[in-house]
Amino acid sequence: MSKVKLKAEHLLEIEELSKMRVNLKNELASIQATEIELQNSKDVARVNYNKVKAYEIELGKKLTNIYGNGRMNLDTKEFISE
Repeated sequence: MSKVKLKAEHLLEIEELSKMRVNLKNELASIQATEIELQNSKDVARVNYNKVKAYEIELGKKLTNIYGNGRMNLDTKEFISE
């Protein structure tokens, strides 16, 4: 097996390829970190959603005991009886 020294121009191209691969790895790592952050945000939003739904149910029961069956218009802050 023989070894051949590469020309300077080819060494520059190989160095450029190496830099491109490092940049790609960094981009992929950044994307993965962003995906993890997004998943964490989704988890927090899911917990908050469940809290809101539980409070909504609790408040609905409370208001039904006070005002009877009906629904609340959250925009006008009015109770509409059935």
